[in-house]
Amino acid sequence: MPEGSIISFDSGLLVHIGIQWFNIVLLSVVLVRILYKPVKKFMDTRAAGIRDHMASARRANDEARDLKAEYEKKIADIDRERSEMLYRAERHAAQKSEQIVKETKEKADAMIRQAEETSALELKRGRERLRLEAVELASLIAGKFVQASMDEGLQKQLTDQAFKDYVDAR
Repeated sequence: MPEGSIISFDSGLLVHIGIQWFNIVLLSVVLVRILYKPVKKFMDTRAAGIRDHMASARRANDEARDLKAEYEKKIADIDRERSEMLYRAERHAAQKSEQIVKETKEKADAMIRQAEETSALELKRGRERLRLEAVELASLIAGKFVQASMDEGLQKQLTDQAFKDYVDAR
């Protein structure tokens, strides 16, 4: 080795480098032949497994979205049906209330008509009784006038007496 140089490039060094390169190439070829196919198969299997898991995850995600949409639709249908049922119940209650009010009004009107008819009948009966009593009183007065002489003082006295008799009879 010449002085001042770190490496000497002699034929032994070159042979040694050549042998190292040959060993590296030989080792690479042997390793590729021995390990490449199993490693490639392992990597292909792993990639296929990952693809399957990804596809399975996509399918599960799609199914979850479909189920979510279906449940949201069912919830919306239930809410709509609940609203319709409440509307129908309110409408039915209003109709029932109107019917009850109508029936009550009809009964009240019938009771008023009956009371009016009864009072009209009682008024008619009262008038008839009053007329009969007036006729009776008039005939009683006339009878008294006929029995007595027709002088005016006596007439007044007989009229007063007839009224008094009538009141006492009642």
